[in-house]
Amino acid sequence: MTKIRATFLVFLILCTFAFINIGVVSSTSYITLDPSDLQFNAAGEEIKTRVVFSNIPDFYAFDIEINFDPETAEVISLEEGSSIKGKNTFEVKEEFDNDKGFVRIAKSLLGDDVLPSEGELAVITFRAKATGNSLINVNSPDIVVLTEDGPDSFIKDPSGTVAKPVANPAGGAVTSGSKVTLTTATPGADIYYTTDGSAPTENSTKYTGPITINEAVTIKAIAVKAGMKDSGVLTVSFTIRTGTGSPGGGGGGGGGPSTPPTKELEITPDDPEKKPGFEILKDISGHWAENNIQEMVALGAINGYPDGTFRPNNNITRAEFATVLVKAFQLEPQSSKVFKDTAGHWAQETVSTAASYGIVGGYSADTFGPDDLITREQMAVMVVKAAELIPARVELSFTDSSSISEWAREAMTTAVASGIIGGYPDNTLRPQGNATRAEAATVIVNALP
Repeated sequence: MTKIRATFLVFLILCTFAFINIGVVSSTSYITLDPSDLQFNAAGEEIKTRVVFSNIPDFYAFDIEINFDPETAEVISLEEGSSIKGKNTFEVKEEFDNDKGFVRIAKSLLGDDVLPSEGELAVITFRAKATGNSLINVNSPDIVVLTEDGPDSFIKDPSGTVAKPVANPAGGAVTSGSKVTLTTATPGADIYYTTDGSAPTENSTKYTGPITINEAVTIKAIAVKAGMKDSGVLTVSFTIRTGTGSPGGGGGGGGGPSTPPTKELEITPDDPEKKPGFEILKDISGHWAENNIQEMVALGAINGYPDGTFRPNNNITRAEFATVLVKAFQLEPQSSKVFKDTAGHWAQETVSTAASYGIVGGYSADTFGPDDLITREQMAVMVVKAAELIPARVELSFTDSSSISEWAREAMTTAVASGIIGGYPDNTLRPQGNATRAEAATVIVNALP
């Protein structure tokens, strides 16, 4: 076994520095941070974060990258965790960059040492650059497991599921002749799709290149890979654009901020056969997000205005989006966290609830900015946390992918890979663009179980 380990160590080093992904255990809830939300009350304050692991079988090598907001915090020390101390290890990589906001730790055990099934890998000490809140995230780690059979037999999590396909553009009204691409975050997976409304299987059409849209159509697709569970079904509908509505996947949308929900029209159907919003909301007929808006109204998560409009292309604020999210996911009210600028605000309770569940963070410990317009990347962070999604590891191919803020990159990547947020027909993602009411409804519908 010692000889096998020594041989494999060389292989691990080569793979690590060549950035090659080798056999790994799925990252679901295995590596976490304690705490993962740094609340700094003053500049210079220091907080220690533990990198902990649990429910991992015998393993001896790992490669972990952690991202943090370099505007708010900096790393001042990186120490071995209690589970590593005293072990015979080889340090492949251990570094941090306070300008780019990342920490990377890659180690391998030597000899016959093994790690327990749970414990502590590292302790990171952060120091505040300014008062405020700083989120830290673990990118999907590589956890290498070696059996007695040697490096050819890696143990993979048997519950691994292929990532659901993502369409770009993500549905809605498009011009005739538009091309739709389908991708999945799982390397080596094949995509199969239908355009007749039937459920896709491995006997359906295999995706080999962009699909041309010349008429209204609904595409359903799955991703399949041997040894893994099939992905969930992607369902995305397209119509041929005849007007000036926002494009599929969400457009920037005109108009000012939405009126707070307290001023909106409460829609309650007298006829139980009528779905709320179908007849009252007079400005969503034919809109690319019509079905999603109707679904959110039916859930009671969002409403129309007293004049019978929904104003789908109006922007939405941080407080409004948090409120819709809390209602849609039916979260029990909590009040453990109240920002100073939400005290007495109409959304105080829902923002407090979202903060208590770890869904939202403020600009600082006291400031949330409830009336600020929410950006698409802020929206991605909130919805990914609400849906408790597994971080995705995939390179986004939008022309403006590099403009995603580092603190939001993992969430935005996960949201795109999970089919929650899509790009625009010009292959942009517009992470700093302000989200619209229609986009908010669509993103939350896509994220609901």
